Amino acid sequence: MADFPILQSLGYILFTAAAAVLLLRLVRVPTIVAYMAAGLLLGPVTGVVGVTHTIELISEIGVALLLFLVGLQLSLSSVKGVVRTVAISGTVEVVSMFALGTAIGLLLGFDPAAAAVVGFGATCSSTVVIVKLLGQRREMKSLHGRISIGICMVQDVTTVIALTLFAGLGSAGEADASIGGAMTMAFGGMFALIGLAALASKFVLPRLFSSVQRSQETVFIWSLAWCFLFIVIAERVGLSVELGAFIAGLGLAQLRFAEQLRRR
Repeated sequence: MADFPILQSLGYILFTAAAAVLLLRLVRVPTIVAYMAAGLLLGPVTGVVGVTHTIELISEIGVALLLFLVGLQLSLSSVKGVVRTVAISGTVEVVSMFALGTAIGLLLGFDPAAAAVVGFGATCSSTVVIVKLLGQRREMKSLHGRISIGICMVQDVTTVIALTLFAGLGSAGEADASIGGAMTMAFGGMFALIGLAALASKFVLPRLFSSVQRSQETVFIWSLAWCFLFIVIAERVGLSVELGAFIAGLGLAQLRFAEQLRRR
C-alpha cells in the first residue's frame, strides 16, 4: 500500500481546526482566529505536523485564496460618502503604526531593513476578520462599519505596495540587477495587473458572468479561474502570487453580484 503522510497531516489539521472552532465559538472568536490557533498548536507548539513541501504548497494556496477574499471584500461603493474621513484616518493609522513598528524592531536589535518589515507588519489588520465581525452584527452599512472597511482598504493598498517593494528587492538580489530596474519592473507589473483588472471589471466580466449567473457553481468556478489566472500572470512578471490573487479579487469586487461570490 502506498504511504501518503500528507493524509495523516491533513487529518490532524482538520480535526484540530474543527475542535478549535467548536471551543472558541463559545467566546465568539472568529473562525479564522480559531484556525490560526490550531495551526500554532500543531506546528510551533507541539511539532505534530512538520513543514513539508506539500504543507508549504497548501499554505501558499490558502494565503492566496485568503487575499483573493480580502480583495473581494473591497468594493469602492462601500466607502462612498466617507472617502475624506477614510483617507485621513487611514493614512494617519498606517504612518503611525509603521513608525511604531519600525522603532520597536530597532529597539529589539534588528537591522533597518528587518525593522521596516516589522513596521509594515504592524500597519496591517485582518480585513476578513473585521468584515466577518461587522457582518455578524449587521453593521456593514453603518457609518462606523463603512469607515472601518475604508481604513482596511488603505491598509491593504499599503500591503500591496509593500509586497511589490519586497518583490522588486528580491528580484534585484537574485538576478544581480540594479534595484532601480527591479523596482521599475515590479511596480510596472503591479500597475499593469491593476489596469487589466479594472478594464476587465468594466467591459468584460459583467457580460461574462451575467451569461452564467443562474448557475452558482459555474460562477464559483469561473471566479476561481479568474483568481488563478492572475496568480499565473503575477508569477510570470515576478510578483507574488498573493498580490495577483488580491488584485483578481479587487476586480470582481466591483461587480453587482460580488456579494454572492463572497458568500460562496
